Amino acid sequence: MTTTTPFAQLQQYINDAETKNIIKTCDRILKNKEDDDLVQAVKFIALIQDNEFQKALSITEAHPSLLKDYSFAEAYCLYRIGSADEAMKRLEKIKGEEAQHLKAQIEYKLGNYEKASKLYESFTTSDEILTNLSAAYTLADQPKKALDAIKRAEENTHELAYNGSCASIDLKDYEQARRFLDLATKLCKDSLDSEYTEEEIQEELTPIRVQTAYLSHLVGDVSAAENIYESVLEHKKGDAVAVAVAANNLATIQSTASVFESAKKMKLAATDKVQGKLTTKQQRGVDLNHVLVLLLQKKFEECRQLISQLPLNSDVTPLMLSALLYQEKNFTQAIETLKNAITQDPNNLRLKITLAQILIQRDQPQEAAQVLSSSSIRHEPAVVSLLVKLTDDVDVLNQSVEHWKSLFKNDKNNAKIRSNLVHISRAAADLNSQKEQFNDSAQVYETLVSLDPNDKYLLAYLVDALSYSDVDKAKTFASKLPKMDVEGVNAELLETQSSTLIKPSRVENAKVEDKDKKKRRKKRHNKPPKDTSGKIDPQRWQSKKKKKKQAPAATGFGSQGSSNDSKSASLQHQKGQSTLLKPEQVLANKMKGKGIKKKR
Repeated sequence: MTTTTPFAQLQQYINDAETKNIIKTCDRILKNKEDDDLVQAVKFIALIQDNEFQKALSITEAHPSLLKDYSFAEAYCLYRIGSADEAMKRLEKIKGEEAQHLKAQIEYKLGNYEKASKLYESFTTSDEILTNLSAAYTLADQPKKALDAIKRAEENTHELAYNGSCASIDLKDYEQARRFLDLATKLCKDSLDSEYTEEEIQEELTPIRVQTAYLSHLVGDVSAAENIYESVLEHKKGDAVAVAVAANNLATIQSTASVFESAKKMKLAATDKVQGKLTTKQQRGVDLNHVLVLLLQKKFEECRQLISQLPLNSDVTPLMLSALLYQEKNFTQAIETLKNAITQDPNNLRLKITLAQILIQRDQPQEAAQVLSSSSIRHEPAVVSLLVKLTDDVDVLNQSVEHWKSLFKNDKNNAKIRSNLVHISRAAADLNSQKEQFNDSAQVYETLVSLDPNDKYLLAYLVDALSYSDVDKAKTFASKLPKMDVEGVNAELLETQSSTLIKPSRVENAKVEDKDKKKRRKKRHNKPPKDTSGKIDPQRWQSKKKKKKQAPAATGFGSQGSSNDSKSASLQHQKGQSTLLKPEQVLANKMKGKGIKKKR
């Protein structure tokens, strides 16, 4: 009977791709021959295939000689365990398209989507490369380039169709996104063998279903989105990232109805299974929602621990920290946190809007106006309106008019620019007129008239403003106004007419009406009846408050019918008595005062 040597068994396991047995056999051989680099290399590759990346790296650490031939494999292991920076350092010394491909994957993982797309552009075109390129373009906010890359593919795949839906959503072309998702569903089902069960097919379709729910959520069909999310979470099978996204999105839907249910969903979205697998945007959304749910639950310590684990280079971190401090009534620290973050990232709009909101709530309008004035949206109509309310400064409007005027000169066919220019210019002209700055008001109205010469109302406003600053020019523009029928109207008589003939204003009328109402509300005193016989009380018909108070009749301890003298004597006797009374005397005194009432 022949016995198989360990090396023969190892070769057999390699041929059969049995990684577990390969690793066990290598361990048996290495017990006797630990320095066998070939066996160490076989074990190293087997561990990588078995997703045991940390154990594989321990071999390269113990046997540096392997790095000569397996430096790329080591970099790949570092990438898989999350040490992206170390992996990039290793790849700097490696040449070839394989190394560049891994670099692109690492840049994508780190959220550097523009760098990743540039690396993918340098590769030989294939459907796999175009799939990764379209994904990088989409996350780099270049959806049009993503769609162009998808069109260059030789064969449609459900991954390409899925990326097409993401790019279409970014372009707000929801109908096209729906068509891409339908195509992705069909291609995914067609790619699966008949051996797959319906449950396994649904697992494979989980990412597409979650994206379909997200699209329904965007277009306002919240109930349909909620049903899909609930179905995905009910089975909790399929892609872990898709399940986490479904839990996160469902938490946002249910947050107003049940904070407790949202908290359960956020725990599922933040599970360890998806750590390092979510994209930068996805991870930021999950972290933000998790903190918001904790804030709603008043779990400030848990919230602070979560914030401390977040990357410092993200704008979400100071936003969440300021929200926590604000909930804890630490308003000054919340404001300082946002100010420090803005110092490091001066162009961050979200930070500035949040800071301005807190400053307005804390009754600091001038500071809020300074923050908004330094933002990129300072000339937007809504922001301009807010700035005017905060500062009451007409120069804010005048500067915005000049801004939109310069944009209009470069692009006169842009409807949005024209609309904003007209809207802000009218507001500026009105405010200048209120502040009696008629020259500035006239200049603004003149700009508006040049944009729309046929608007007679703008022309009339312009004439009115010019009448205070330039009468001759006002007459020139007034000649363009439509003529009025003034036949029979005596202008001199109207000017000299007595002001007493002028109808009172609405305010005066309102004051008169208020006075009349007050008069009507006064109550009349009741009159006595006409037929009265006999002597009546003169105060009978007066209210209790106006009746003259009379001294109450004297009451004492004397017997009923006794005179005041006898009553006072009895009272003095009882008050001044120092001797002890007998029981019958006490009873007699009680009976004397009983039942005495004033007769009416």
